[in-house]
Amino acid sequence: MPSPRPLATLVAGAVLLAALPATAATAPVSKIAAGLQPHRAVYDMTLGESDDDGNISGVTGRIVTEFTGSACEGFTTNFRFVSRIDDQEGGSLLTDLRTTSYEDAVGDTFQFVTQSYVDQKLSEEAKGVATRDGGSVVVDLAKPAQKQVTFDRGPLFPTQHIVKVIETAEAGDTILQADLYDGSEKGEKIFATTAVIGKPAAGADEAGLDDDKAVERLGAGARWPVRLSYFETGGDRAEQTPMYELSFLVYANGVTRKLELDYGDFTILGKLTSLEYLDAKPCE
Repeated sequence: MPSPRPLATLVAGAVLLAALPATAATAPVSKIAAGLQPHRAVYDMTLGESDDDGNISGVTGRIVTEFTGSACEGFTTNFRFVSRIDDQEGGSLLTDLRTTSYEDAVGDTFQFVTQSYVDQKLSEEAKGVATRDGGSVVVDLAKPAQKQVTFDRGPLFPTQHIVKVIETAEAGDTILQADLYDGSEKGEKIFATTAVIGKPAAGADEAGLDDDKAVERLGAGARWPVRLSYFETGGDRAEQTPMYELSFLVYANGVTRKLELDYGDFTILGKLTSLEYLDAKPCE
């Protein structure tokens, strides 16, 4: 069965880390990061397309994500994705992914705790702090074991990555290639990603599968369709087949909708069913 991890990266991109100190940003914060809107969003997940020779017969689930913070205190994300995947033989797999993270506004520090449950049993847990050190990222892991990992390629963190996607879109560019670190795979792996950004849109928009009231709350601001592909690092992306691909519509304030996760032989669709904007503390 596939992992739901890419969605955590996106709608992560903060209660367990509430006691951790927020690191003050020491470098200039981008306009995009300063404009990210704290919010709570709920997505209902269902099976999209499935190959006739595939083994997946149904998918049901729900994502709840809460994004809070500001450009002066950093951003925290609480994310939970519960899903049930049914196969053609009548079997099913219940997964429960829980992630809590803190990221400073300039993308120099990333603190995370991730727990994955399979059929209500804890199957994987990771906890650590990643710090940018020049062109490298150093990760001090506390779980699953105390360990230090260094990535010389200097990957982006989740919120920093979505900021870069929006910055790239606003600049009129259509491709963003970047390595990404989100604490998954026991905190010891980075992903190579390619984001293909479509034409911008503004004005009133049709809800499609998403909830009418949630889309109305999003307003008529600038937005871009994005298809984000995940690859193993170290290879030529032009010759690689993506491990999975994630499509979404991202707004200038960082909120996403029209989710679609593509595993190749089947897809999972995410319907935005509820959106609540949360208060942001003004920077002093």
